Amino acid sequence: MKFLCVVSTLVFAMATSSAQANSAPRATSDAPTAATEESGVQGSNATASASGTWLMTWKNDKGDVRHAMLNIQQQGEALIGTANVQGGPIKGTFPLSGNLRGNRILFSVKVHWHHASFTRTVDGRKMSGNTNDGNPWLATHE
Repeated sequence: MKFLCVVSTLVFAMATSSAQANSAPRATSDAPTAATEESGVQGSNATASASGTWLMTWKNDKGDVRHAMLNIQQQGEALIGTANVQGGPIKGTFPLSGNLRGNRILFSVKVHWHHASFTRTVDGRKMSGNTNDGNPWLATHE
């Protein structure tokens, strides 16, 4: 019975805090607050931008460093574009597709019969994460 009273009290306190926060006046300044700077895009529902030209570096499953220039167009959460793979045994321009939800990115590049997948985050002018093989990748906006 004591547990039920504590839970009811916590739920009421949370509801009251939420109602107070929603009715509190909001600043109209365009300047970011410390809270928004710390949380960034990750803490909001806003979708980051992946559109543009990106220089990408990653390691393949053999540990060799590879490079590509990504040209990405973003339509809502959908990503389309090309990856111009440079150096290494496979060179050329290949189709890219994926999605971006918030700052979480997932895209794949179809190289002949193989799909290479890249996941993780977009943070302003930088994207980084892991390949489908678990190897790190990094891309910077041109």
